[in-house]
Amino acid sequence: MSYVRKFYTADLHFGHSNIRQHCPETRNFAIVEEMDIAIMCAINERVGKDDILYILGDFAVCPDAEYVRHCFNMLKGRKRLILGNHDLDNKGRVRKALAPLPWDRPPTHAVETTDEGCRLYLHHYGCRTWPAAHHGSYHLFGHSHGNLPPLGRSRDVGIDCPDMHFAPMTFKEIQETIMSVDPSWHQSLVTAFSASVPPLESFRCRPSLQPMLWSMYADLEARGLLHSVQIVGIETRERGWVTISRRLDPSLSAADRRACDDLLTEWDMDLSEADRRD
Repeated sequence: MSYVRKFYTADLHFGHSNIRQHCPETRNFAIVEEMDIAIMCAINERVGKDDILYILGDFAVCPDAEYVRHCFNMLKGRKRLILGNHDLDNKGRVRKALAPLPWDRPPTHAVETTDEGCRLYLHHYGCRTWPAAHHGSYHLFGHSHGNLPPLGRSRDVGIDCPDMHFAPMTFKEIQETIMSVDPSWHQSLVTAFSASVPPLESFRCRPSLQPMLWSMYADLEARGLLHSVQIVGIETRERGWVTISRRLDPSLSAADRRACDDLLTEWDMDLSEADRRD
């Protein structure tokens, strides 16, 4: 069967009244049924009947099997469940309310797939590392309700993350929120400028800044400063402000340290301006 698009979401918690107290900012509803309808509408506004909808755990927390089936049937798309802690009983089996539902594929604990030419590893829990993490693979997870910050090419896609807007997203949309440079580009930077380049996970900036970052290293090299500074991280701390964390060679004179620091501060500002303009 062909499909039009893939969508990703997590932590729907259908029928779970107490989740409103745990996540009051996103689930400010008077009754749980109102919350469930809002989730259904947010999904159905985006997902078509032939689209694949990956749900990264915690579909429902409700003992009423008929109500769970109702919520399932109300959702558009070909639904695939990556099992979360609330989807299992106390013996580790898929809950009886979920097991007989007509999932597009049987529920499983993890999935590897591809989207937009990239490898993806889908799991309910956020992992420190994952299959092909050092070869450009992405990791999407749930469980944390927006409380676990992104790491490299991984992030929480649960509906309680503010930028998910209580709805599923395509991978292309998700990818734009993940600030991590391309691994092959990073390797070429290491080859060209060696030890002054921080490890891949220390780049927390958008890929669109890659050409300017290369120019920055070339500038340092041209000024004879490449071996006098170690850049330990490049990060967009808030959208539109890029910070270059650095260590300067202690043997530099005070004047040279000042000149090197001033130069990198200028690059901070240029990168920040480019990030805001993009």
